[in-house]
Amino acid sequence: MNTRIVTPPATSGHSPKLSRTVREALHYLAQVRNYAPATIDSYQASSDLFGDFLHAQELPDEVRHFTGHAVRQFAEALAGRGQKPSTIVIRLSALSTIANTLIKLKDGRGKPYLTQNPTRTFEWPTVDVPETKFLLPDELAAFLAVERPLRESIARDLLGSGAPSCAGSTSGTSLRSTAILRWPSR
Repeated sequence: MNTRIVTPPATSGHSPKLSRTVREALHYLAQVRNYAPATIDSYQASSDLFGDFLHAQELPDEVRHFTGHAVRQFAEALAGRGQKPSTIVIRLSALSTIANTLIKLKDGRGKPYLTQNPTRTFEWPTVDVPETKFLLPDELAAFLAVERPLRESIARDLLGSGAPSCAGSTSGTSLRSTAILRWPSR
């Protein structure tokens, strides 16, 4: 994991600054694509972390170092520092959006800053998704069959009637939807 990143020299002898091109990409996302300020801030934070990683590897602030190998090493470094897979995926998603934007944006010679998305050259961490709790149709029928006081049965019966605000799916009804319909006690 502590292998040094070696990047081949730029083919033209010149590579634009990564930090400057990221600012250009974020400006484009904010002004043209209308991304929310909080999203832009989050993308900037992810880019800054990647820039800090490159600096720690003694690599200059150049677009040519925005490679699949460097991004994979960055993700591994985050994991090594105890970051959760979901946090790593958030950082990679931000870098991926920036990379996709740098593929679309052109430098002064009319060439794209990147030709491929370096975040898509390796497998990302798997994020554990908690199981969604729901009632199966027969469980919902049993739930609706239980006698309850009037104030509780009205909300429950609305849930069972297939009211648009309560219907989640044909395979089951979310327990979260059921919990929201609790009637206030007086």
